[in-house]
Amino acid sequence: MTNSEKIQICREIVEQIQAESRRPMCRLRLTRESFSIADSHLGGAAG
Repeated sequence: MTNSEKIQICREIVEQIQAESRRPMCRLRLTRESFSIADSHLGGAAG
C-alpha cells in the first residue's frame, strides 16, 4: 500500500467520524454593547 493510499484511507475515516458526530449549532457574536438585567439572555430566565 502506498503512502497516498494510506492518506486517502485516513481522510475517509476522518470524514466518516466528522459526519457521524455533526450536531446542530449556532454562532454567537459578542459585543461590547451594554445591557440591562431585563434584556434577553441566551438560556437564561425570561423577563
